Amino acid sequence: MKGIDYMRQHLGQQQDRDRDALIAWLRSESRNGDISIDPSITSWCAGAMNAAERQAGNDGTGLLNAQSFKTYGTQVTNFKDAEEGDIVIFHFPFDNDWQGHVTYFERFNDDNTVTCLGGNQNHSVNESNYVSDYIVAIRRPSES
Repeated sequence: MKGIDYMRQHLGQQQDRDRDALIAWLRSESRNGDISIDPSITSWCAGAMNAAERQAGNDGTGLLNAQSFKTYGTQVTNFKDAEEGDIVIFHFPFDNDWQGHVTYFERFNDDNTVTCLGGNQNHSVNESNYVSDYIVAIRRPSES
């Protein structure tokens, strides 16, 4: 199974309502506490990405910032070649340099948006659409 498949197992979990389940998931994939966080307090998109990647047999980055995934796996040079399960890194105009969002690619849409599945999307694991102009990298996870 790919990381996106493990992320789907948490679809609908919300950071407050399902806090204990999300904490248990992050803790179960933590290495020396690296992603063991409380999602109701700490931004957790990268934590969820690391947990899903580790469940798929990959290393993840072990870091809690989305930008850490800009060098993970292999680069998808032409964004139109993205495949479901690739990792998308965003940087939005309101972000500081080190901030952003990391999520799994599902599909490009006709309205210049991309549908993604990930954690900390409106405080839950869900599918969300983002303007594709804010994509800074698409990375393909290494096969485990």
